[in-house]
Amino acid sequence: MLSTRDIRQAAHRRLGDSSGEAGYGLVELMVVCALLIIVLGAILALGETTQRIAPKESERAHVIREAQVGLHRMTRELRHANAAPTLTGGSTIQATVLAPGGATRTVRYDCDEAHPSDTAYTRCLRHVLSGTTWTGGEVVIDRVLNGATVFSLTPPDYVAATVEVAARGSLKDGYDHRVILEDGIYMRNLSG
Repeated sequence: MLSTRDIRQAAHRRLGDSSGEAGYGLVELMVVCALLIIVLGAILALGETTQRIAPKESERAHVIREAQVGLHRMTRELRHANAAPTLTGGSTIQATVLAPGGATRTVRYDCDEAHPSDTAYTRCLRHVLSGTTWTGGEVVIDRVLNGATVFSLTPPDYVAATVEVAARGSLKDGYDHRVILEDGIYMRNLSG
């Protein structure tokens, strides 16, 4: 006959000895779930912040890139001046420049033109003298904040250009700070 002890040992062998097996208890599962919720919440919060800031950063980069390209275009053309430029009040500069092929043309950059949609800004426009009339009016830099003081002349041959633009572009909830771009033009082609 089997004793009670023998029956217990046989039952443990058939069912397996649960005292030696590793497993998760309810408390451990609850702690892991709580930690998982905290980590996922932090990741989602970071994603939401990134998604909210991304349009502002993209607009800021676009505004700066446009202003840099416009300022570079102005200074590159003015470097080819063959006579001292004429400066009018810090917002307009006019110079006769060498065009490709050896011809000359007179260009004017006017940075206090009113912006069509926002009165806080001005624009820098490029005009070309054709006969006795100015043609063009092409926008070189949009949304200028310091339109009255873009150019300064240090006689006889140095022109400084400083352009201040808003970092927000057309976004209403964009950044409020300003971006200042500066360049200097040494007029090395002056005749005389």
